[in-house]
Amino acid sequence: MTKGLFAKYHLTKADGRPVDADGIYFVLKLNSSDPVHAQASRLAVKMYANTVAQNPRLRKLSEDLWKLVRRLETARETD
Repeated sequence: MTKGLFAKYHLTKADGRPVDADGIYFVLKLNSSDPVHAQASRLAVKMYANTVAQNPRLRKLSEDLWKLVRRLETARETD
């Protein structure tokens, strides 16, 4: 059975506080065992990282995301 978009996760902030109740969140699993999902998730993160890199306040986040994706892609190549 194929599912579309549905609520699969209950989110809280790392410190246990609730997230914005009106927020819309979409979770990506960058290290999925499904190669199509993993590729799509990493592409989405790369686009996001490129976009936020233009904002000085978010530049470090962009750099960290690129490092994460590179590490995952390097690990996948060596598997």
